[in-house]
Amino acid sequence: MKKGKVIKKICSLVLVFLVVFGTGGATLAEDGTDQLISELHIEVSAPLCGQTVEGASPQTNAPRILLEEEQYAEAATPTAWVTYCDEEDPSSFIPFQGSIEGDRDYQALVTVKALPGGAFSDDLRVCVFHPDTLGYEVCVPLQQDREKIVFTVMCRSAHDWDLEQFTHRDSTCIEQGSNHYVCKADPSHTLTERLPVNPEAHAWSEWRVSREATRMDNGTAVRVCSLCGAVETSEIPSLTRPYSSVYEPITSWPMAATVAWRADESVLSAAGQDICPATAFVWLDADLSVFDRNGNLLSNDINAYIDATAGTIIPAFYINDADTAAALKSWLQESGLLDCFVVSTPENRALVKDVADLLHVRGMLDFTMIKNPDNRAIANMIACVNDAHGKVVILSEEAASQETVRRMQSLTATVWAEAQGNTKSLMTLYTSGVNGVVTDDYDAAIRAEEWFMDDAPSLLRVPLIIGHRGDPSTYAENTLESALGAQEEGVDAVENDIQLSADGELFILHDETADRMLGIWSNEAAGSRIPAERFTLSELQSRTFRWSDIIQYNEVPASRSRWGILYGQNEQRAYKMPSLREYIETFRGTDMIHDTEIKSDNPAILPVFKELVDSYDAWDQFFTITMNKAILDAIYKDYPEISVGALGMRSTAEVLYKNYDAITAEKGAEAALKELYELLDQWNATYNPTYTDGFGETMVRAGRHRGLTVWPWTYVPDVHFAHDYLNGVTGMTLDYPWVATDYIVRILSEDVSGASTADIPKPVGVTQAGSERTLEDAEPVALEAISDTETLMMWRWRADLNVNGVYYGSYYLYSNPFVFTKNGAGSRQYVPYTDVSEEAYFGEAVHWAYEAGVTQGTDACTFSPDKVCTRAQVLTFLWRAMGEPEPASSEIPFVDVHEEDYYCKAVLWGIEQGITNGVDAEHFGSDKTCTRAQAVSFLWRARGGEDPEPSVLGFKDVPVTAYYSKAVHWAVDNKITGGTEELVFSPNESCSRAQIVTFLQRDAENSREPSFFEKLLKI
Repeated sequence: MKKGKVIKKICSLVLVFLVVFGTGGATLAEDGTDQLISELHIEVSAPLCGQTVEGASPQTNAPRILLEEEQYAEAATPTAWVTYCDEEDPSSFIPFQGSIEGDRDYQALVTVKALPGGAFSDDLRVCVFHPDTLGYEVCVPLQQDREKIVFTVMCRSAHDWDLEQFTHRDSTCIEQGSNHYVCKADPSHTLTERLPVNPEAHAWSEWRVSREATRMDNGTAVRVCSLCGAVETSEIPSLTRPYSSVYEPITSWPMAATVAWRADESVLSAAGQDICPATAFVWLDADLSVFDRNGNLLSNDINAYIDATAGTIIPAFYINDADTAAALKSWLQESGLLDCFVVSTPENRALVKDVADLLHVRGMLDFTMIKNPDNRAIANMIACVNDAHGKVVILSEEAASQETVRRMQSLTATVWAEAQGNTKSLMTLYTSGVNGVVTDDYDAAIRAEEWFMDDAPSLLRVPLIIGHRGDPSTYAENTLESALGAQEEGVDAVENDIQLSADGELFILHDETADRMLGIWSNEAAGSRIPAERFTLSELQSRTFRWSDIIQYNEVPASRSRWGILYGQNEQRAYKMPSLREYIETFRGTDMIHDTEIKSDNPAILPVFKELVDSYDAWDQFFTITMNKAILDAIYKDYPEISVGALGMRSTAEVLYKNYDAITAEKGAEAALKELYELLDQWNATYNPTYTDGFGETMVRAGRHRGLTVWPWTYVPDVHFAHDYLNGVTGMTLDYPWVATDYIVRILSEDVSGASTADIPKPVGVTQAGSERTLEDAEPVALEAISDTETLMMWRWRADLNVNGVYYGSYYLYSNPFVFTKNGAGSRQYVPYTDVSEEAYFGEAVHWAYEAGVTQGTDACTFSPDKVCTRAQVLTFLWRAMGEPEPASSEIPFVDVHEEDYYCKAVLWGIEQGITNGVDAEHFGSDKTCTRAQAVSFLWRARGGEDPEPSVLGFKDVPVTAYYSKAVHWAVDNKITGGTEELVFSPNESCSRAQIVTFLQRDAENSREPSFFEKLLKI
């Protein structure tokens, strides 16, 4: 026995009594006045050796009695350890006094009284459990009436083992181990516990390789036990290459789009750079020479190419003929390369599939020849890529609209799109939610992703919302009403469970049996259940769901539903079990996607399912999920064109998925991903784990570069839902889909014109349910200047994620880029800032600051006039306005100023000129907000700090004794500022960028040498 077990045992012995009333032990009395207690369960733990009991008072000697349920009875006195008790008169007893000895029996006298509302039954049964011996006994009360019972119970004392003297010897494969105990109270009391031989406790030697591993075959190693001579064999994995460890952009965009590069002659050196693409496309010939897409030779040795690149860049091999496909497949089998794509156009999908059938190799199809796909074309593209053992489709830039991208993703496709290297192309695709871009300029694509540096997640691809069995929090599950309600709430898809009836029809029902909702039993009293698939469709549909079952057993019981009552509950609405055909006919022609779980174990369901969907030409609305490996195998074998997701639940008594968070922590994300693909790639399936199973957030981020998408289920609206929503999982199956109804998921944009960005009408946001509302607090963000009058911009909007009224964090949404054209009578373009107009009080000042090099704005197109300035910024602006004088010393006196900081020289100059001494002896306060008082004080001191004339000063919020009083007086005297309003200077308000450049521009104008004509006018 281990020490932990000993501690646990001793702690259990410290308890003296535990009184518990069992379920069913209390019943209502015939007169309805009291709860009769008919059964009393008592747990008695032994006292410990060495404990001392002193004094004659029963209360002093009383063992401790704890009542777990205090509703009907409580412990009462007298209760004591006793040496004698008169059975005729229990109140006459002799209390025990002295020291407890181990392994002896002691008697306790127990009294329990009924509380008001409770009473003891005449046939009361008192059961005593002894945890130290694990034995039961029934005690006969010595005295009993409705209000009180008295009884005695014997228990054997236990030794108080001394943990300091405890010794343990492990068992081995040939010898017994032991635990040895010594009593604290009496060291002569000892116990030696023999432990059985442990057949697994070998003394192993070091591993010895008996057969070397090769690229094709596993090797073996052996070790021998020095005690019993047992031999153990271990498999050495074949010499396969690990998954590539690719560069992750630094961005606020969770699950950011992967960057794929059409490689050129720099590919061999690119793989060694700090920043490189996740995937590189190269073209092969039958000799496996490596080319770029223009036919330029990159390497005549594929092994050398892979050695140089595959560590950091995932290879994507483009093939165009059968000989090349066969050569590539043979080489992959021998080389040990796992983590790669094989790519071609749709007409070569059979060649792609033949290669991609190798475990870990993923297919991909290039559809860039299609410019404007409709729903039928979308369904065909997805069927083609599935048939090619792939998930990734490459779209043209024209085809990759927000609508098309999201539609394809809702049907489980992974969408990459070809992108030009310019800002508009990349940002349009990113804000359309693509999973990846294919480009000739990977550096531009990565920099565009790293442009998103928000202080909360930037959700350029919001998760898809899937209603679990419709909306079971409002309706009876798996019914047409439930699906229609979920559609109205804005779901992207509805999850339904389908089975095959006895007459070959597909029906929608979650359970394998027909009892829970339909109430069909072979013998209800005996609880005999009948498989639902034994009935015909008409037999199943002849019965309505039983409301007694709906209220209690619905996926979301009525008591926990949205309104505390289910739709139709009061009027006992007749819910019926629908057929899949009814579903198709109800939703045909809508945007509804059917996330169809095949619940049946019978592979015969598959041809019936395919034929039904074929008959309605409805594959643009279907994808399939299952937790049954036999069904997954059958789909991949017979219908590989069907999209399928592998549900992470028990399947044939085997857990499908592992805890990938734990694997990632131990081995890294790429190793965890390799283990995941050993499962998924058997069936070309999406990853559909339960959200609580450690599905591997870090692993999934690495997997997105391989086309992996993740569809966790089934969420309730809580912190897990909020966390995964903000982290951009692909799709989320919910029991309460209405929580997302009012979330804004898209911002509309269009090209606009005006005198300034202030003239742009605020954008419209579209909710999950499709309604629209104006986003008054959205802000236009400049991307780049197109010309003197045109700027490429996006709308940015910050949203709060509230779930059932609880705030879980914020996120940003972006619109597609749009062009803002600056126009208007008399307007003049001072600078390339879209947020500065000529009419603004600071317009001339910003123009001066731009020309003088005081500041270049917050980005290429934005000045941000209202943004507040830090002390470091204001002093730097002042230093630049003074011509950037070189400080005499390079010694930095402040701990928050460093040599590499942009403001370092400005601070050194400011100290030397007496402009600032910092906020204290050690800190300049670089990042502290600069007030208006501090700004004019800096400027006044830079100009010599002369005493101004006192007559002009009249601000009521500037005391004469304030440190900034003379500076403000001087600034007013020199027309640098007139305050924020009449007689108000607002010294403690933050100084904005517009204000400081205005102060500096006016000061510069005052200091300028007058021109000849200006002097002439003064004569």
